[in-house]
This record gives sequence, C-alpha cells and structure tokens, in this order.
Amino acid sequence: MSARKLPVINLTSDAELRLALMRARELEKARIGSSEWLEWVSLQRAIAEFMGQRRAPGTGEPD
Repeated sequence: MSARKLPVINLTSDAELRLALMRARELEKARIGSSEWLEWVSLQRAIAEFMGQRRAPGTGEPD
C-alpha cells in the first residue's frame, strides 16, 4: 500500500477561509485514511496556518 500525500491548500483571503471552514465541517466525520479525511487534515492545517499569519507578531493577538 503506497502512502498518500496530503493535498496542498493555500488560503490567501477571508473568502477562501470561509469556504475552507464550510468544507472542513462537511468532512468532519470522514473515515480515517480516506481521501476525504486527508482533505480534512489538509484543510485543518491550512486554516491554522492562515489564522496564525493573521496574529500580530510577538503578541499572540489578532491584528
């Protein structure tokens, strides 16, 4: 069995963030190891990265 790679998701706007959050909600109950689950994991990572970029440097607070 070959390992599957996570899809690359790059969020660049609030609109993309909203769509990613809606899609992640749709995929919450995906079976572990399925392609839907891999998409959910990628979305969660992209959302966390996007939100981290929106925080003010050194404060942990939003801009």
